[in-house]
Parts: sequence; structure tokens; C-alpha cells
Amino acid sequence: MNITGYDYILFSQKSFFELETILISEIKKIWPKCVVDKESSIDNMLWLFFTKDNQAHDDDSSYELNENGEGSFSIIANKQKGFDATVAIFNDLKVTSAEVKIILENFWSYTIVLPGRIESNPFSNNIYQLLCHLLSNDVYVTRSENKNKILARPVQDFLGN
Repeated sequence: MNITGYDYILFSQKSFFELETILISEIKKIWPKCVVDKESSIDNMLWLFFTKDNQAHDDDSSYELNENGEGSFSIIANKQKGFDATVAIFNDLKVTSAEVKIILENFWSYTIVLPGRIESNPFSNNIYQLLCHLLSNDVYVTRSENKNKILARPVQDFLGN
């Protein structure tokens, strides 16, 4: 089996539980008949796998692009306590680096696996931009019975933390 898909990693203080419902709702606007598989693992990872419909779900094409430039994708969420990285800082004349330590409460890493590169595939770029938007903004859901907008909030804290 060939490994397919392109991985992109995003970090946010927005919890998976705050994101999940609104993300699925937004994907169903793109793919009304989408199939969503959800799994969790003992190492505290949560995983959503999206396919366009039942036929695509039954197909074993993994993250490959179809003839319409679309394909299955997944989002893997994992709660983190902190993050260490070396950051390259670009200016007009040279590249410098600095050790940076970021410590945040309720910090989540999101790995999104897409069927194409965001630089060259419009579908993958749209999904990536949607996830960036949902993670970086207050997201509203509309209650159908009265059309009032309410701010989406987490339904629970992950693993009691």
C-alpha cells in the first residue's frame, strides 16, 4: 500500500469538542452526503475521516484525488501541554533563528491530511482554509427553530483536563 496524502499541522486553543460539530456541518455544505468516521485511541488522539459519499467511502483510494480534483481527508486532534520549536525569522538581509517555547492551556494540535497540496489543489486549499477559519475565529451555529446565533462552546474538556 502506498502512503498518500499531504499533512499540515495547525495549533489552536480551540478544543476538538468545540470544533467537531461545526466542522462537520460546514463540510456537509460542501459534500451534502459525506460520510464521517470518528475514532479515538488510547493515546488520546481523536480522528475524523471524511469521504464524499458512501461510494467514495467503500472505495479504497485513501487520500488520492478523483477526476473532479477532490478526495477523502482526515483531521487528527491531540491535546498538548506545550510546544518547543526553533523558529526561523526572515528579514531583508539574513535568516536568524531563536529558541522559542510556547506554553498554552488547552492547547490542541490538529493534523489535517489532504488529498492534494494546498498550493496547487483548490479543493485541498478550501478545506485547509476552512479549518484555519474555524480554529482562529469565534464560530457561530444557528439554531433552526429560532434562527438565533449562539457562540459554540466546548461540551466537555478532553480527558478531564
